[in-house]
Amino acid sequence: MESLETLYARFPELSTPRLRLRETRPEDAPAILDILSRPEVVRFYDVGPLTRLEEAQEIVARRARDFARHQRIRWTIARREDDLAIGSCGVSKWTPGDPQAEVGYELSPDHQGQGLMREALTAVLAFGFGAMRLSRVEALVVPENAPSRRLLARLGFQEKELLRGRGFWRGASHDLLLLSLVAEAWNDAAGTPYE
Repeated sequence: MESLETLYARFPELSTPRLRLRETRPEDAPAILDILSRPEVVRFYDVGPLTRLEEAQEIVARRARDFARHQRIRWTIARREDDLAIGSCGVSKWTPGDPQAEVGYELSPDHQGQGLMREALTAVLAFGFGAMRLSRVEALVVPENAPSRRLLARLGFQEKELLRGRGFWRGASHDLLLLSLVAEAWNDAAGTPYE
């Protein structure tokens, strides 16, 4: 397993045939605002909808702080052709010595339905089970979020448990479905590992 210092020495950029997964930059704030201001994106999400550029700028700053504090790696998903930010995905709740983590993600509706999130998450999972030496990755999904559940199932995640009232946002409790993927299942059915 890479040490904490090695893993967080510099932001790990990943690439796929159509995407760059890179560090979030200040100039991404307008794209973040566009994505996280859309009700269809944040419907099942504990952020937003954003209404001001300053809120998106705080997200940029928080991602940098979380990485510097070794708390989370949150990649901006950018198109290779023009480096436009179209979403994000990341790994959190991981520390060396505890080979488990949680994955989260969102994508602009303008780019959904093209297999881009599957492509991005395949790269993130390959990094997680490879460089991070994870043994288990979890995802928490609102049960009504059928597209996310289908995506995770295609990646090999198994639905494990309904966690009643586990989420709380916008003044209400939400049930969350726990899904998990273990390293052995990933190694047996891994998609294309991207660099």
